[in-house]
Amino acid sequence: MFAFSKGQELSEHTSAMAAILHVLEGRATITLGEETIEGERDCWIHIPPQMPHSILAQTDFKMILLLVKSSKAQ
Repeated sequence: MFAFSKGQELSEHTSAMAAILHVLEGRATITLGEETIEGERDCWIHIPPQMPHSILAQTDFKMILLLVKSSKAQ
């Protein structure tokens, strides 16, 4: 779980794993590559692995981030 104050941001970065972001409270501008999403309460966002992304809280903002580990058949 992450909590941001209004105006706080998480600068652009990538992750080796896919992620699912669930907005619990507030509103934030979420950038995925070239796409910008206004995330609000009950919004779910899939972030593919290696996708550059960032978050800017427009209000006080809370979210849950689930990292999805890939399982590859051998």
